[in-house]
Amino acid sequence: MQPVTLTAIPDPGFTFTGWSGDLAGATNPASVMMDRSKTVNAMFAMSTANALAEALDATNLTWSTGGDAPWFGQSSTNHDGIDAAQTPLLTDPAQQSWVRTTVTGPGPLSFWWKFAPSYDDLLEFSIDGIAQTNLSLMSDWQRMTFNVPAGAHVLQWTYHNGRYGEFAFSAAWLDQICFGPDVPCINNTLAAQTVLQGTDVMFTIDATGATPLSYQWQKDGTNLSDGGRISGATSRALTVSNVQTNDDAGIYSVRVSNTFGTATSAASLTVIALAPLAAALDEPGWVWTSGGDAPWFGQTAVSKDGIAAARSGALTFDQSSWVQTTTTGPGKLSFWWKTSSTYGLDFLQLLVSGVTNASISGEVDWVPRSVIIPPGTQTIQWRYIQTFSFTESQETAWLDQITFTPGSPPEITSPPQPQAVAAGANVTFSITATGTSPLAYQWVHDGTNVPGATTTTLNLNSVQVTDAGSYAVIVSNSLGSVISPEAQLTVNGLPVITMQPSSQTARRGGKATFSVAAAGTAPLSYQWQKNETNIIGATPASLTLSDVQTVDIGAYRVIVANLFGSATSVVANLTISLPPTLISQPQSQTVAAGANATFTVAATGDPPLTYQWLFEGAPIAGATDASLTLTNVQAFDAGNYALLVSNPGGSVISSNAVLTVISPPVIFLQPQSVNVEPGETAFFLVGAAGSNPLSYQWRKYDTNLPGANASTLQLTNVQTSDAGPYTVVISNSLGSVTSDVAWLTVGSASLTISITVSNNVASLGWNALAGRSYQLEYKNDLAANAWSNLPPMITATGSNVAVSDFIGNSQRRFYRVLLLPQTNAPPQIVVQPVSQAVSAGANVAFSVTATGSQPLHHQWQMNGNDLPGATAAILSLQNVQFTDTGVYSVVVSNFVDSVMSDAAFLFVQ
Repeated sequence: MQPVTLTAIPDPGFTFTGWSGDLAGATNPASVMMDRSKTVNAMFAMSTANALAEALDATNLTWSTGGDAPWFGQSSTNHDGIDAAQTPLLTDPAQQSWVRTTVTGPGPLSFWWKFAPSYDDLLEFSIDGIAQTNLSLMSDWQRMTFNVPAGAHVLQWTYHNGRYGEFAFSAAWLDQICFGPDVPCINNTLAAQTVLQGTDVMFTIDATGATPLSYQWQKDGTNLSDGGRISGATSRALTVSNVQTNDDAGIYSVRVSNTFGTATSAASLTVIALAPLAAALDEPGWVWTSGGDAPWFGQTAVSKDGIAAARSGALTFDQSSWVQTTTTGPGKLSFWWKTSSTYGLDFLQLLVSGVTNASISGEVDWVPRSVIIPPGTQTIQWRYIQTFSFTESQETAWLDQITFTPGSPPEITSPPQPQAVAAGANVTFSITATGTSPLAYQWVHDGTNVPGATTTTLNLNSVQVTDAGSYAVIVSNSLGSVISPEAQLTVNGLPVITMQPSSQTARRGGKATFSVAAAGTAPLSYQWQKNETNIIGATPASLTLSDVQTVDIGAYRVIVANLFGSATSVVANLTISLPPTLISQPQSQTVAAGANATFTVAATGDPPLTYQWLFEGAPIAGATDASLTLTNVQAFDAGNYALLVSNPGGSVISSNAVLTVISPPVIFLQPQSVNVEPGETAFFLVGAAGSNPLSYQWRKYDTNLPGANASTLQLTNVQTSDAGPYTVVISNSLGSVTSDVAWLTVGSASLTISITVSNNVASLGWNALAGRSYQLEYKNDLAANAWSNLPPMITATGSNVAVSDFIGNSQRRFYRVLLLPQTNAPPQIVVQPVSQAVSAGANVAFSVTATGSQPLHHQWQMNGNDLPGATAAILSLQNVQFTDTGVYSVVVSNFVDSVMSDAAFLFVQ
């Protein structure tokens, strides 16, 4: 794989416009990576201004083109059949290309344009920079007309490249621009025509312009003149009579001229060559006739053999076209046919002497068909019928390569006859058949070909019972085939055993069955033997032994007999398999949750031994070994395990092994907060699971409550001092778990606030719920939007709360009290203690600020040791000395959790 550099070198008068195929863009030279076979095309355009004017059919105007790349003239896509202007290949989004001219009005303007855009492309026409119309979607050639007002005006056609940049298929085309009332303008499309040889053809042009207008028709660039089969060569309508393939097919163009200019247009004429009907149908020996609403005709455009075929005539609604001949049967008719029609409504039919034999309908490509023509003179007709008038199909039928093979298919005049013979005899079946030679024969036995049996007789030597069955013969020739009636062969002879009994192994107490299959002349009789002694009553084709025991062990055989003799089977032995025996039992186990447990059993017995472990009597999927390992056991794995061991002789099940799984406690029902009035009873309940025994310890503010050791906690004659957070710790030998906090509040939640003022101090009080937190807020003007907190937040320890507020010179102040939601927030330090360096004898204070559910507890430490009595948010040290140098920190805790502050260093100099 390597890059190859390509350079496009235009001829004089041409410019390179871009690459297409496996290389896109307009870079020249360009590089392409040859990782496979590739096709690259270089595109060129005429570069002179005259070439663009010729392509636009407006040489009377002065043209310019520009933008990011110029328009160019080309002949591959056009409207007038000659050439048109095309946009260049633009490679980047938002690029554009324009072509423009200046005209002096007033006057009519007409032009044809076509657009093949990619996403967001736009083709726009403007007058003096003002858009008049545009195309943004895929559009075939359209004619546009405008009236240009008086004065000088700039006409511009602009192609705007869309947001997605370069697409090789994105382009716009412009053709047949005509301006002014005097210049010749061609207003219609000169359409290409495909006609049959011998047809009259007319080309007509619609042109306007200052009179007189002169017309000159050309064929393949050569002026035509009236005479022979040409008329109207210098008029607006050209007629070519009785067109021929070699003389008249080609490109027809017209030049319309006056003193102001010239307009041109061109179209192709394709002439389909006709062929004699008999030659087209490839059966020249027959006499053909055609009729209906339009006759069939021979043509060379569409055929099966690549030469010629017959085609139906042109039809409209409820019309038909037929072609027919007469022949003498019997024989085989073969042909190819094809249709382009409306399925189920229009048909191509084959009729034999007026009787429809076959038909096709729809878009059907060439398909072969063969039919047998009966004896006598027969009329063979192919008829195409059109019953539907609105269709997109060609509504045409074709016929080709007709052949007729005289003769008749095989017919059996004397079939083979049934026979009954003794075993060892010879048998002959024979047949007599008529039909066109050569005749081929194939004998079959019970539907299967008999090798080498390909004559009128079938000889079977020394037949046996296996040769019995049905015999028939298939007779065929080039016109068809037939199978004879079946002849039955019956062979009377000695019994033949076709399926021998097989040895059996059964478990003690079970069943054993021996079976035999035999052929021979009926009736057949059976006698089973054990150790060559007849078993009384054992005369069916099968012998079944029930509840077998060791005494049944032996050699079994059967004698099959009829009037012609007997046959003795091979010996089939009966053995008894003993059930398994357990050598060791699985052992019970006790394990912790998450551990592994293994049960094992040892067993002996006749192979094969199979194993299936059971849990509480149900099979465990995939547990089919002598040992069972359970990983990461949980409480739901606890229970009884056993092993079922089996072999053909029976099965045995082990004793149960008990798996006990011990697990730590888990709370499935949390205690709930309650609110009671003083003197009432409060009740808390917790639900827990885990290995027994479970122990309970209820706590308030992280302090154990003496005697509170059950799953329920009952508090009688509750007072405000009982309010607060309650939790319970549940434990067993594997661990413990602490419940969520449940709050006990005592008293009514409704508030009554009292205020007294003395010496600029407001004293406030309200009834409270013990254990609940409150926030006092104030503002001096009720119209103010916000309330201000009066620190700190207050946690009620009784049924009343009192607060003082220094109001200073305020003339008035408004208060409100908020009952804060109960939270179980752990402590969080928001302001850490700060390190300090002081001189000996100085006083030092460390402080901490924390949030969390109240109450918060503080314990200061020095070098990791608790400082007695240092339980406030501020630690004050008086007259510090060098011995006080060290690391200070504080542990903040509540009933939810605890947290330690950052270390603060004290250095005493």
